Amino acid sequence: MKKQVGSLIAITLIATSLSVPANAAIKAGSTCKSKGQVSNYQGKKYTCIKSGKKLAWDKGVLIPKPVVQATPEASATPTPSLTQVEEVIPTFPTSFKDLEENFDGIAYSAWNSVQASIKLFPEPKTKVSMFFGPNTPKRYPVEVTEKMVLLGSRAMGNIPQPSEAKFYSFNKVDVAWAKENASTYVSPFRLGESIAQQAEQLCSGEDCNGAFTNYASGIGMTQIGVSTPIDRYGDLARFNGQNDLHEYVHAVQGIIFANKTTQPPPVLMPCWYSEGQPQAISVLTSAATMKDYLKLRDVWMKTFRWPFPDKSPQTIEKFLADNMKVPCPGSTNFLNNNLGLITIETLISVGGIDKTFDLLKKIADGKSFAAAFEAEYQMPWAEAAPIMSRVLSKAFTQAFK
Repeated sequence: MKKQVGSLIAITLIATSLSVPANAAIKAGSTCKSKGQVSNYQGKKYTCIKSGKKLAWDKGVLIPKPVVQATPEASATPTPSLTQVEEVIPTFPTSFKDLEENFDGIAYSAWNSVQASIKLFPEPKTKVSMFFGPNTPKRYPVEVTEKMVLLGSRAMGNIPQPSEAKFYSFNKVDVAWAKENASTYVSPFRLGESIAQQAEQLCSGEDCNGAFTNYASGIGMTQIGVSTPIDRYGDLARFNGQNDLHEYVHAVQGIIFANKTTQPPPVLMPCWYSEGQPQAISVLTSAATMKDYLKLRDVWMKTFRWPFPDKSPQTIEKFLADNMKVPCPGSTNFLNNNLGLITIETLISVGGIDKTFDLLKKIADGKSFAAAFEAEYQMPWAEAAPIMSRVLSKAFTQAFK
């Protein structure tokens, strides 16, 4: 919807202090002085980590650049000129040590980080193909899915991705068609149910609903159950393709674990990570402006009823602990999406989108989640979990006011 532009908001970043001289050359793997030391150099934030027996700079994280956007301002009468207004952006966190201090900058930092990655990678790493059962209508134009998945592919430009993402949509009448197509795909993992059985499960209830994604036969393969009518369980068009990008991120998770383990990826990571990473990346990517992101973020945080008696840090820390590995409690499974969203948003805010996948690479190589987390974020998970829980508690308390 087009409106008259009444003001121009220039978003500026608040500079953080450097722990070494700004002109000091830094190279990944070179020696540094103290663990946890942080320095910005040539557009990247480097952290001093322990590598073997020595201290060395990590490979660095891209520093988000200021995003400038024109925001329409409602006015009863036209104004003949643009007024320059500077919006003060909260200071971004740089690690878990200053996370709570810079709580207000978490969402801003995460969104800027993802948008910076999209700008850095102008070309996607995958292509999108859509297939529909002979009796299955389209839920929304295929261009919506194509646009969002390709945008997400750019946001994950540093991450290995499937060369193609195929989406198969079907209703109850077309289950046999879906199973026939699914049976042609071979998974590198030992699945509890075959891909064809997954297709049948999507329509095992009163109607078809939900989606399954596999990295199989070298591509990302998503099966989508379509209800009759298509909006029986809600208007999916309102997500603007965000739900399809969510599914594609699952395929990206799969490619990281393929050929390294036969266990399905969700078995090897916390349930809130397995679902929270696709949710966070898809929501951060689909929001064209910071204002859009804050609105969409708020909607998702309040989409599900709150099942606990309070939103205290202790309650949330217990949820994180209870959902560290499969099988996770079915009664709160839905929270792995919205609590997971803000958890991964927080990780992206302090380390960028790439670190969330680098952590998975370490798990695929045989490390535990706790060991992989400490290697990436320079803090034991046992120390980070209480901090994360306080951040999540504050975020959800504010959202439900």
